[in-house]
Amino acid sequence: MRTKLLFLLLLASVSLQAQTVLMKEEPKLYNLQRPTYGPNMMHYTHLYLSYGMFVSPTEGEGVDIDHTKSFSLDLGWRYKMKLNKYFAIGSDIHFCKNIFDIKQNAAKQLFNSILHKEELLKQNKIGMDVFFRINVGRRGNSVGKFMDIALYGDYITKSTHLYVDQVDVVAANYYAEERKTIYSTLAYVKNMEYGLKMRLGVGHWVLHANYRLSDLFTTDFKQNELDVELPRLSVGLQIGLHQ
Repeated sequence: MRTKLLFLLLLASVSLQAQTVLMKEEPKLYNLQRPTYGPNMMHYTHLYLSYGMFVSPTEGEGVDIDHTKSFSLDLGWRYKMKLNKYFAIGSDIHFCKNIFDIKQNAAKQLFNSILHKEELLKQNKIGMDVFFRINVGRRGNSVGKFMDIALYGDYITKSTHLYVDQVDVVAANYYAEERKTIYSTLAYVKNMEYGLKMRLGVGHWVLHANYRLSDLFTTDFKQNELDVELPRLSVGLQIGLHQ
């Protein structure tokens, strides 16, 4: 009897040692951590493309633009940091190209009074902005609806004055019907620009407005040549390249 009892106790001891106590296992760390990167998480980045048209009038007498042919193109990379359910802050860096199509009419005085077949002022820019975002409504893990208010600053890497003239091939002894003239690194165009931006977005699609506070032309040019300004306000459409 005693031998059987000892045998049973030995079996019970081996069985208990072989069991795994689940309550003592350490839970995996990833089961407790909430993701911090995503459209509606703490951090998020994405690319964007935008197109804008200049809608405000020119300032001063002696210049006007063709608003249907004047535009801006942007390619940028944006970072957003979520503060809470309703607010976020962020910044972006962008590359921008502005094209102003100068109207050729009797009132034209900018650059000179000579009329051309086509005349353009082009700008290549690199810059950044900082923004404050107000989120609206529920969004899950998506960008959702929002409004951005931003300050921006740009450096003009290249400014170009271009015009095209019709050529009388026979009289001028040319082998082309058009002659293109290009002036670059323009001393009368400022190399810095700053202003305000506003964006209204729903998911990928964003309506944007940019207002330039700084002058495009230098003070010396405006005092000694022609006191004018090209349009300051542009509006357009932006698409966010994100999930």
